Amino acid sequence: MADTYDVVIIGSGPGGYVCAIKCGQLGLKTAIIEKSPTLGGTCLNVGCIPSKALLHASEMFAEAGHGMAALGITVGKPKLNLKAMMAHKDNTVKANVDGVAYLMKKNKVDVYHGTGSIAGKGKVTVTDDKGKKHTFYNFYELVEYIDSFTMSFLPDNFSYEIKINQQAGEQRG
Repeated sequence: MADTYDVVIIGSGPGGYVCAIKCGQLGLKTAIIEKSPTLGGTCLNVGCIPSKALLHASEMFAEAGHGMAALGITVGKPKLNLKAMMAHKDNTVKANVDGVAYLMKKNKVDVYHGTGSIAGKGKVTVTDDKGKKHTFYNFYELVEYIDSFTMSFLPDNFSYEIKINQQAGEQRG
């Protein structure tokens, strides 16, 4: 028998993982599909979070070299340890993606790694890195608020309903 879910989310970036967590909290049977080995999408893995970790370390380096004397703190000239700075960045990323993975387990969200695609009405397929396909069926109505501008890449004959079924979570809870 094929797996059935109330909600299947493609992509575990900040929008995807927050949606999955909320659906799990509402008692909906939820799955999330991520093509990368770790959750969090581009932002947590290679974009925002690693960049901010390196920017913060760089700012502290500059502050140590130029701004401490104004505070009455005398320090020697700082030395850059790039290996340690990169380790700090890696640890920051790991803490964030591990936190997202923990929240998936805590909120009973099933995680699938592979490439997700909409295969038809009420049908989502995930293809893993070995080419094996798995299909999910029979979810509640797709709940999303999307304007036509952001979805301009969809064909003209694509249609979707916006319907919120509040009782769905209550029936499972």
